[in-house]
Amino acid sequence: MFPGIEFRDLIDDPERGGFWLSSLNAAVRDPEDVPYLERLSAYLAAEERPVHHVAKLAREAAALGAQRRHLYLLVASAGQWGDLLPTSPSWFTDGTFTAPEGLTDLWLDGGTGYIMRWRRESGWTYLETG
Repeated sequence: MFPGIEFRDLIDDPERGGFWLSSLNAAVRDPEDVPYLERLSAYLAAEERPVHHVAKLAREAAALGAQRRHLYLLVASAGQWGDLLPTSPSWFTDGTFTAPEGLTDLWLDGGTGYIMRWRRESGWTYLETG
């Protein structure tokens, strides 16, 4: 089996049969009860790819005189940061979000049919894509 997958209790409904299969996400590290927004803040501040993109936005904003800096992230459901896949708007009330310096807009798209958007002025909103 894949890492992170476990078999759970048998399904009680005899017409459905089978068993419950549970997985946070394959190969995803345990969040250790760190609130979602704090894990997201740590990812944006420390991981190579988002740090690179934020630095690039800062350079381009300075060169072009841009007033806003938008970062659009496709969030995967596997790997070290797979626990950041936005699966519920309620997660965006869990903890304190600290945006990278200068970022004005953040878009999180996990391919789930909705996108979470953060704006420096107003915080988090939920957008449906379908």
